[in-house]
Amino acid sequence: MSDNKSKLLIIITILIFIFTFAGLSQAARVAVIGFESNGLNWTNNKDFERQVLESIALKYSSQLAAENIIEVVDSSRVSSVLKQMGYRTGEKIGLSNAVQAARMVESNLFILGSLESLKIVEKGELAIGPLSFSGIEAEAVLNARLVDTLTGNVISNYSASAKETDTGME
Repeated sequence: MSDNKSKLLIIITILIFIFTFAGLSQAARVAVIGFESNGLNWTNNKDFERQVLESIALKYSSQLAAENIIEVVDSSRVSSVLKQMGYRTGEKIGLSNAVQAARMVESNLFILGSLESLKIVEKGELAIGPLSFSGIEAEAVLNARLVDTLTGNVISNYSASAKETDTGME
């Protein structure tokens, strides 16, 4: 069921971040620094948590690049810089360090976000012989800040939520 949860979270991420930031067309480059979980206790597996948060940042970056509004810094370059600075995906990064990372990748805007809440509920199970059918429902709330790299000022705050249900067979 863990694979279904991971796939469902990625689907939710795509649904949540279909919106685009107003005013991005005026900027030359934007970097998606990443998302953190704000200490939510939705999983005891820190590696899985980092994978989900990294997936959120990657999907966000890809969706933003697909909009062709602005040049988006490659996510592998951002990850490399964060690693040089001693951060791991999903760890809390302060605004001043995020500004430093954005400058290192030569972006004039950056996005820093957080997973504010995540509820995953397994919905019923039906077994027919050796087959088992079950479903999960996930609801997520994400916040994102668009920040000017030069000044460190937050230009805009965004919040989005989504609910998704998925069924599977085991």
